[in-house]
Amino acid sequence: MDKDTLRIVIFIIGLLVVAGMIAWSFFQHQKDQREFEDYDTKESDGDSTSKESYNFNKISSVFKKATERIIEPQTNKNDRISADISEPSLLPNLIQLSIVSPTEGGFGGEDIFDVLNGVGLEYGNLQIFERLDSNRLVDFAVANIVNPGIFPKTDLTDFSCPGLSFFMQPRKVDHPSEVFEDFVRTFNFVALKLGGDMIDNQRQPLTDESLQQIRQTL
Repeated sequence: MDKDTLRIVIFIIGLLVVAGMIAWSFFQHQKDQREFEDYDTKESDGDSTSKESYNFNKISSVFKKATERIIEPQTNKNDRISADISEPSLLPNLIQLSIVSPTEGGFGGEDIFDVLNGVGLEYGNLQIFERLDSNRLVDFAVANIVNPGIFPKTDLTDFSCPGLSFFMQPRKVDHPSEVFEDFVRTFNFVALKLGGDMIDNQRQPLTDESLQQIRQTL
């Protein structure tokens, strides 16, 4: 085999390897989406122990930016009228739940992106993940538990974080109860996929009773 033929063979093999990697990534993403669509919300066992003390009660700078974005006046808000006429002042202003890693190494960046993308969350310009409705408005968001709360776009193999915070504003969405059920379903699925522990905003293990109390406020 001459050198030119060898180069062509090596080039073709390289193309096949790249094509295989792309195909694997695509099918893995589809698999995560199917798993999420088939996922039934699991019961919390309530046996998890509290982890390191994080500043859960203070909304980070990225939370504030996301909140401002969610409540930013929209020009066409006909489909948001229902939230305004259902006495939003009676709803909680913010719901926040967190997933913390059971290990000191935290969650790896690639795993975080794979799982959150797999459940249909979008990485936005605030460098957090968001659930967007049909009008591209934010239903809820996921941020890094550590200030400033953002996820990097690059160097994911070198990035890790001790936990994720999910948050939503019931007063600013249509059908808060329905959004909350999607919020909880997504939260449980991500915790299952990452192997994390679920806690509430008081740093306590999340229980069914805690979720039911939130549902009653909605």
